[in-house]
Amino acid sequence: MKKQIIVTALIVTIAVVGCFIHGKKVMSTTWGEMDPDVLIDSNKSMTVQVEELENDVFDDESISEFSDLYDNSAVIIMAKVDGERKMCLQSTDTIISVEKIYKDETTKLSKGESIILVEPFSIHLESTYHSTGYQMLKKNGEYILFLNPLKCVDGYKFNKREQMSFMPSTTCFSRYCISEK
Repeated sequence: MKKQIIVTALIVTIAVVGCFIHGKKVMSTTWGEMDPDVLIDSNKSMTVQVEELENDVFDDESISEFSDLYDNSAVIIMAKVDGERKMCLQSTDTIISVEKIYKDETTKLSKGESIILVEPFSIHLESTYHSTGYQMLKKNGEYILFLNPLKCVDGYKFNKREQMSFMPSTTCFSRYCISEK
């Protein structure tokens, strides 16, 4: 009986330690500790998993011409990716600097300031690129971006970081590369 208790305790201990190590690895690749640019550059055999979201916040089907994209975007800017990135569970926060403003219905933006682009992609376990079809911005690249402010439930008050965060208007048509360095 005593031997059975010791074996059981040993198995439980090994299982807990294994879960802790696995959980730490998962967290390090989904919550900001790893740079997605480094992960992609270092892993050429990365699996791409394209997902369809049931409650997709992006309305790609309604975009059939440029005027639709323009009308469905509160902000249109030229921006450069020159800041850090922080991965979250299903998105990546990328700091970009505003180079030129073509449209700003939010009246929050000014040339030269840094804002946060919430890109709809993430990397899990250093090997799987999860996306809804969106292609991430490359570091030091310049882009024309069609954006909207973050969406939230009625009554929610954005904190300062969220007030300066934007998301692409659509997954497929919101980013146009001007230059990659």
